[in-house]
Amino acid sequence: FGLARAAPDWLPCAPSDCGPNLCSRAMLGISINDGRFEFGKKIGSGSFGSVYYGLDTQHDAEVAIKVEASNAKSPQLEYESRLYKVLGSCRGLPTLHWYGQESGCSVMVLDLLGPSLQDLHAYCNGRFSLKTVIQLGHQVLDIIQYLHSCCFLHRDLKPANFLVGRGDNATQVHLIDFGLAKRFYSSKIGAHIPYRQRKMRGIIGSARYASVNAHRGIELSRRDDVESLAYMLISFMRGTLPWQHIDPPPETKEQKNLQIGLLKAEIRWEELCAGLPACFSAILMCAYCLDFEETPDYKMLHKFLTTTAEREAIACDGEFDWTQGCQDGEVVQHCEEDDRLSCNLSQVSIDSAGVVGDQSGVKPGVKVYGDATSGSVPSADGTRSGSSNRTVGPLMRVATKGTTADSTSAATLMRAMQSAGVSDGTSFWQSVKKLGVAGEEEEGASDGAQQRASSQGAREKVAKEPKEEQASEAKQ
Repeated sequence: FGLARAAPDWLPCAPSDCGPNLCSRAMLGISINDGRFEFGKKIGSGSFGSVYYGLDTQHDAEVAIKVEASNAKSPQLEYESRLYKVLGSCRGLPTLHWYGQESGCSVMVLDLLGPSLQDLHAYCNGRFSLKTVIQLGHQVLDIIQYLHSCCFLHRDLKPANFLVGRGDNATQVHLIDFGLAKRFYSSKIGAHIPYRQRKMRGIIGSARYASVNAHRGIELSRRDDVESLAYMLISFMRGTLPWQHIDPPPETKEQKNLQIGLLKAEIRWEELCAGLPACFSAILMCAYCLDFEETPDYKMLHKFLTTTAEREAIACDGEFDWTQGCQDGEVVQHCEEDDRLSCNLSQVSIDSAGVVGDQSGVKPGVKVYGDATSGSVPSADGTRSGSSNRTVGPLMRVATKGTTADSTSAATLMRAMQSAGVSDGTSFWQSVKKLGVAGEEEEGASDGAQQRASSQGAREKVAKEPKEEQASEAKQ
């Protein structure tokens, strides 16, 4: 895995530190599954248990071994392992090698991956270039679309849950941590899960990237994964999100989540996306305007990014901010000893809350957008609502609960906003029109039909799976 400059403490800084026997000196002499998998040192821990470096002796390959106590209060590994089997092999998802019980513990063995996007964002001084964000956006969208085509929501999309691969796969992003994933298509009734609002007992997902609906206790759907994606891409460009700087700091986690939710509901897209290319506000607005059961127009979201790259003369050639300037053959892979891990398979997850990216590491000619230091509380002149409320401000859900559509084009969203009386959305749609992606109803409709066809096989497969276990709803 190549880096453009000296590695931080949590990564070895020389190619000689890496290789097939990266952590062989730390092997613990413990094996499972009749000696096939050998344990190395612990490389992380979290609410689920611990993650260890491991070796697959049958294939001479490095793996990650996740261990969870069988009597865990909120067990996740068994459900997560079943979900990996349902999802199958897909570019952008780690491979499940084995799951079973050993010595009173649940054990799952997966591919060993590289650093998380949260790690790499901090490594790049808290900012990614537009080129890097566009390429990441395309990869993440592909993964989300595949997950949705299998009738599952992730419900915890954040930079710490996206890890890059290793070796020849070092520029491919992988999505991990499916402990909160949930079917949105019920095989029992052959329909989308129903809209509901639960009593608040903590939000589902991570507060920083969770949707407004998650803060309100509304049942999550595909639109909420897209909204989390938008927040993630915007944070890559800005450096931070406005709700990372709450002053005075909340005293409790509940107060923090409440204030973050209020800020998200009140902030206007013009402020959140100020100074950024229009593609980011376009993705965010598309998420806001989707109905509860509606299929996102993935092709249109891709086109927002593609058109921006063309306008900015950006070559999507697989080169990222953290790989630029590397010499051929330079490979850096992880070897971390502490336990500061907020995701499941990463070496270490640096808490980037409050980290403000400076410009010292920005390369000449790289554009930097947004204001990473912005932390002011926005004016409360508009709010968003769930799908059952149309009396809302400029950031809104415009569709009525129960209405289902195959896909949504920019032109359809524009008409919906106008019919809802949104007068200050004109500038947004002027920006979208400049991207050249408006008025594609026919293409969107055909995409919806293709999406339904590709999902049918996955639905039949999901129907055969055991009942989904309850996941923790207070995960942070």
